[in-house]
Amino acid sequence: MNITNNYTGAADLADVAYIDNFEFLEAPLAEDDEQLMEETEITLREDLSRLVEERAQPQYIQELINEINKRLDQVEQLLVSN
Repeated sequence: MNITNNYTGAADLADVAYIDNFEFLEAPLAEDDEQLMEETEITLREDLSRLVEERAQPQYIQELINEINKRLDQVEQLLVSN
């Protein structure tokens, strides 16, 4: 996701990313790594939404997105290996 001062669009995309793409992974992920599930959920659902709502500088939002992507890579590796 590339943030270019479209905070409304970014907020919508953050909601979709969580609801449509991560929420259904929570239960199977919690079985394997509850801490990773909780940290990813909070970062994706709460931290990202807060930064967008506060209209944080795009670079800070991008840094958090990079962190989220790293966590999602971990999630993928964990779930694919099981």
